[in-house]
Amino acid sequence: MFKGYNLAKIASKQLSQLRIGLVIGLLIFITSVIFTLITLSNSIRDSKPAVENALVIISIFSLITILILITTFYFLLKQQKMIALRERKYRKIFETSPDIIYLLDRNLKILDINPAISIQLGYETLKLIDTNLGLLFNNIQHQKFIEDNIAQGLTISNLEIELRHSDGTVVSYMLNLHQDNSSQSYHGSLVNITQRKKAENERLALEKFAGIGKIARIIAHEVRNPLTNINLSVESLSNNPDPEDLEDYLKIISKNSTRINNLITELLYTTKVNKGVFGKISISNLLNNTIDEALTKVELKKIELIKKFDNCTCFTEGDEQQLQMALINLIINAVESMSNKADGQLTIAAESTEEKCQITIGDTGIGIPSEDFNNIFEPFFSTKKNATGLGLATAQIVILIHGGSIHVESTTNEGSRFIILLNKI
Repeated sequence: MFKGYNLAKIASKQLSQLRIGLVIGLLIFITSVIFTLITLSNSIRDSKPAVENALVIISIFSLITILILITTFYFLLKQQKMIALRERKYRKIFETSPDIIYLLDRNLKILDINPAISIQLGYETLKLIDTNLGLLFNNIQHQKFIEDNIAQGLTISNLEIELRHSDGTVVSYMLNLHQDNSSQSYHGSLVNITQRKKAENERLALEKFAGIGKIARIIAHEVRNPLTNINLSVESLSNNPDPEDLEDYLKIISKNSTRINNLITELLYTTKVNKGVFGKISISNLLNNTIDEALTKVELKKIELIKKFDNCTCFTEGDEQQLQMALINLIINAVESMSNKADGQLTIAAESTEEKCQITIGDTGIGIPSEDFNNIFEPFFSTKKNATGLGLATAQIVILIHGGSIHVESTTNEGSRFIILLNKI
């Protein structure tokens, strides 16, 4: 029997105890009545009415006792049938479940396990009883992790593990484990996720292929336009080598060659972003250094710069050069969004929360259209003319590598706010 769901066994034991207590109580009651009767008859031997009254009282109590006994046993029998019905229902669920259901002690010894283990992993159910579940794990660290959780009285939900099939192959499962406080045992389930993982890997492969195709199309588009300009200039020079037009054609060739080179350089830099040399960074110093690098572009566009981080004493850990590059990309994006608006304002703020350093870069630009909101961090996505669409994507990658997060709030024609959260030290 699967002891974790063996309601009938537990309930029957309780019912038996109840019956024994009831019988003992009745015996005591009857004995006390008889004793009272004998005492009464001895004390009033010559009083016939007293004896008759005593017999009437005893008869009444006896009748009540019989009624109580019959009623009690009726309800006990009814309750027992209900519990047995539930037991059969749970047992059927246990036996026919497509998932592996098991019962363990605190040392991972298998106390009971359903037939699904035989169907899925090829082991005989009876031979697994009293063996350690950890022997089926492909990674011994999983066994240690489960033992540590049991020692701390913790439950385990949706732990992805690998079990060995009887033929030696490895199968992926999702493990759940919960303590049964009434019996100090542990019950749980193992859900086969091999097909789910296979489908997920196939989906990811298709998405990767689609992503590569998308990037290839965008690169082809971005490179083809300047290449066309270069080819037209070369063709014009070949057909009409007029010295007066030579300088103009050379400028066109140089400008478009530079654009292609910048695109490739930025693309390569995006793919090379990785965890560099981390160190302690002052958020205030990081923002001041970033502003120094981007100040010329801000002033050139005649944008008002508002700084709100002078009192910020927050520190984070990371690669300062990478974080500075990410923030510059966000500032450039903000500046470009205000290129066609007068009296633009760029606000750079920072504050320390309980566990995070928060940086906010806000602008009063055109905002982000709702249809573009979910695409702004996609590589090569841009609504700006002559933009590569890699700035925000690179910024997001850098921040994620640093264990942080970035999200945006935007209102059309009012502006946007990029909010960055970095781990505080």
